[in-house]
Amino acid sequence: MAVAVHWVLGDSDLIVGRKIPESGSGTNQMFVRTGKNLRLPNTSEGLEGPTNRDTARAMIEKSFGIQDTDDPAVAAKSEKGRATIRDVTPYLFLSGDIIISRETLLHDLHRPEKARDIKATMPYFLGAVNQTSVLAARRLRQLEAALGRIEREAKAQERSQSLLTQRSIALLTQAEGIGLIAELPSSDASDQLLLDQLRGVAENGVLTPASGDSETRAVLEEERRQLVSELQTLREKRQMLRRTIREAAGYGTAVSGQSHKLKLVEHLKLGDGRCPVCDAENAAGLAMAEQIQNSLTIVAHEVLAVDVMRPRLDDHSGQV
Repeated sequence: MAVAVHWVLGDSDLIVGRKIPESGSGTNQMFVRTGKNLRLPNTSEGLEGPTNRDTARAMIEKSFGIQDTDDPAVAAKSEKGRATIRDVTPYLFLSGDIIISRETLLHDLHRPEKARDIKATMPYFLGAVNQTSVLAARRLRQLEAALGRIEREAKAQERSQSLLTQRSIALLTQAEGIGLIAELPSSDASDQLLLDQLRGVAENGVLTPASGDSETRAVLEEERRQLVSELQTLREKRQMLRRTIREAAGYGTAVSGQSHKLKLVEHLKLGDGRCPVCDAENAAGLAMAEQIQNSLTIVAHEVLAVDVMRPRLDDHSGQV
């Protein structure tokens, strides 16, 4: 028992058949015949062109124009519309359930994992495209992808160049500000010119220190040490003045309190020769009055001295 299919394309005929093995066994025998005005035999004994499966596959591929299936670059990736020998099967062999079906046109078309490839290769088998046009379309997509990549790289380089220009102008502006260059380049200067000027500043802008510079540095270092020493002395002096001002403020407060208390006895009339306690004229009372008067005079002088010195100390502290 065998099954066979007769294909006709213009004057070219293709008959493909295969032995149907018994249950539980397999077979590799096929029949392939090409030519003109061929007729499909009525029995399996009439099939011509016996061959194995691999040879039959090559002959079928050649008949259908499928010549690139052995190309690794083509077979490595599925291409939409690119036909292979597997895509020919639904057209070669139609079982009875497919022939009488009102919904399924080709074998495996109802299976989603198979239907995608069958639909994709329909333009090829209908003659709308061929392998050459499919490969050309694939090459076009590759070129479009390469063009897109080149355009993205060009835009990235343009952004990088713009950033390079901004940074170069900023550095040259600083160099012009400190006198390393005479003037800034024009706004339309090329990036190469800007880089050349920056390279010149880096090579010639900073002079190599000489022996005279070392001597000048030593003098400046000595002056720095002297200034630090004077600053330390002034800092200690300022701390001493602040401490003196705090002590003077405390002393002034105490003296002012004593002066306020002693002023309470000013109504005693210490200069009339009488005792400030019993108002009697005697030697003891006169001596007591003199002592009180002397104390008042001393406290008054101390209050006056504090009032005079405090502003001077404050002014001196501010100057330090």
